[in-house]
Amino acid sequence: MPKTIILVLIFSVLSLFAVSAEISKPPLTGEWKLVLDEDFNTFEESRWNTKLETPKHTYRRSDCFFLDDNVKVKDGSLVLTTKREKLELTDVRGNTRKLKYTSGLINSFGKLKFKYGYFEARIKLPYARGLWPAFWMMPDRNLEPISFFKKGMRSTKIIENSVKYVNGKGMEIDIMEYLTEWRNTKFHTAAHWGGYQEDLKSIRYYHNEKFDEGFHEFGVLWQENLLVWFFDDVEISRWENARVADVPMYLILSTNVGGWATWRVEKDHLPEETLVDYVRVWQKN
Repeated sequence: MPKTIILVLIFSVLSLFAVSAEISKPPLTGEWKLVLDEDFNTFEESRWNTKLETPKHTYRRSDCFFLDDNVKVKDGSLVLTTKREKLELTDVRGNTRKLKYTSGLINSFGKLKFKYGYFEARIKLPYARGLWPAFWMMPDRNLEPISFFKKGMRSTKIIENSVKYVNGKGMEIDIMEYLTEWRNTKFHTAAHWGGYQEDLKSIRYYHNEKFDEGFHEFGVLWQENLLVWFFDDVEISRWENARVADVPMYLILSTNVGGWATWRVEKDHLPEETLVDYVRVWQKN
């Protein structure tokens, strides 16, 4: 066999081993099993939705509509595109809103849910001011009406008022939230429970990590009574408390406009993209 062919074969085998080693375990001790390896070579409709779980086009704290057309897979990455475009849309309840921006999100509601594990995404964040990309989890309510609300919420809230509170500790877990006005100098991690507005209970961490504009890994270890957040495989914060969620959760990747982010959107810098190289979930063997 020619030396050139032998070298190509050896390189191919070594490359396979390198990829395998790279995704074999999270930055933790012990034995872990990879239960989700989403590389976004294609868009898997069996795993992801491009619409909100509630029959609305937008969250109240966002100034954009989330549209299917703003979600693409390109060159091995998920692409969530934020655009400047004026639309007037009416949801299934007959509520009409006029907004100046559109954006994209995906979630695994009703398709993938997990209880405990290590959750990680490799993300390249956008830059234009006024955007709010996030990687987060919410309690699954597909088969069981699990919510972290103790009372009904108005239709303007994220969760429909038909959702009931049941036994179990649900919460929102924010693996990463970033405001582009921070200009790559910090990001935010958090957990919320009890409700929103006057009922909101939270733990929050602001991480003053200056980072470049390339891809970065954001992860969280979720175990019984424990949350540990990671940035580029380094632990950055932890919370040990009996209030940590103990119910199955689904995954969300989104880019909001305005709201908490800022009202000063750099509209002349749009369209802008949030890129996601992969999403991975490991669980203990």
